[in-house]
Amino acid sequence: MRLYDPDHEVLAALQGSNIELILDVPNSYLARIYYFQSQADTWVSNYVRNYTKGVKFRYISVGNEVQPLEQNAIFLLSAMQKIERAVSNLGIKVSTTIDLERIVHTGVLELYRASDSFLGKQEISSAREYRHLLQLR
Repeated sequence: MRLYDPDHEVLAALQGSNIELILDVPNSYLARIYYFQSQADTWVSNYVRNYTKGVKFRYISVGNEVQPLEQNAIFLLSAMQKIERAVSNLGIKVSTTIDLERIVHTGVLELYRASDSFLGKQEISSAREYRHLLQLR
């Protein structure tokens, strides 16, 4: 089951069930988490840590189909890193979803070759350092 927006009532209802849950961090939270580890810690505490004894979290999906040219795109990697830190002792994987069809059809892959990337040097460095977060799953 996938929950695109965390909901305490739904999380409580899933307690004790055998349903595996993919829980999304909404796109609207990415900027807050990007700037502050404490925001990631609070989000995880509220929606994950409080439910780990009874809910089977398959993974946390940070953002939902954030497009490379959207404003939120610059926040995605750092937000994933911070959420991964916040859940590191819970054994829950962190991922994101990307609409590859939209990327291919909009020509983003052709527009931005590695040599003339739309990412800055800091983002490229971060991407290399955290390439395990970028694996297709």
